[in-house]
Amino acid sequence: MIAQGAENSTLSQITDVLGATSATEISTLHDKLAGQLSTLDLNTTVLPANSLWIDTRFSLKEQYRSDFDHFYGKNIFSLNLHEDAAVERINKWCADNTRNLITEIINETPEAGMVLVNTLYFEGKWAAKFNKEATRPHTFNNIDNSKSTVQMMQSQRMAEYGEHDGTKAVRLPYGNGAYSIVFILPPEDAPNDTRLTADAYSALTAHETMTTERVLVELPRFDVTAQSTLNMSLAEIGMPDLLGPSSDLSGITDEAATIDAIFHKCRIITDEDGTQAAAATITDVDTALLPDYEITFDRPFTFIIEEQSTGLILFIGRINRL
Repeated sequence: MIAQGAENSTLSQITDVLGATSATEISTLHDKLAGQLSTLDLNTTVLPANSLWIDTRFSLKEQYRSDFDHFYGKNIFSLNLHEDAAVERINKWCADNTRNLITEIINETPEAGMVLVNTLYFEGKWAAKFNKEATRPHTFNNIDNSKSTVQMMQSQRMAEYGEHDGTKAVRLPYGNGAYSIVFILPPEDAPNDTRLTADAYSALTAHETMTTERVLVELPRFDVTAQSTLNMSLAEIGMPDLLGPSSDLSGITDEAATIDAIFHKCRIITDEDGTQAAAATITDVDTALLPDYEITFDRPFTFIIEEQSTGLILFIGRINRL
């Protein structure tokens, strides 16, 4: 949304980081993905949504308004951003588009003249769900060395499993397999600040690394919410001119508009039925046979939800504390 109205170095930094040649290329790809994601698996719900909230003191350029409507949906709202009612409207829009998973994205009136909000809602039922009767209390070792008691789900199943440099991973599909989640468990002696790099993830999930095995998977139920400000992260990856007085958003409005902050908030719920509770048919593997591998997520781990055919990552996160 920002790229479509960015100019000069602000635009070039966005396109360079995203590997694109123009804002139109980015917007066209977004529009194509948004239209296809919800059709790949009728038992999995993927709902992207975008909105722009502009203060009544500002006016949008007609070209930007037209481009936004075409690529991101007709969700441009003009209102007094400095009234409490604006906070309520923005939060309600967010709640409506995440099916009440995220009911508050801002808690005070914005100082800026524009607010851009995008959401992505995902609801997937396991292709083979966990048996609730097998769930038991278990200790989870938090990143700060404290311990919590969690409800540990367990299931023996045929699943894609791999190990690389001491890190273990298992892939669990949703629905018809168009979407899956990869759970990644680092070595027990890995430093707490160890990050999963793109190269390490590629090596771990390569076809020659991940093979279908009989695996005993022990995974905690979890419902976690995380929020962060992305200013520093965006600057570090190559977009320092995106925020603050250096940003050039002259393609959006003739007024002096800057981006003060970009906030991100995510909530993910995983239980025996799937990610975001839903019904599914039980498909258990014969547990009379001993598993070839066991993987127990009883310490900090990473999860990645992706679309299988393209490897498009929808969500990525790390569970440090439960």
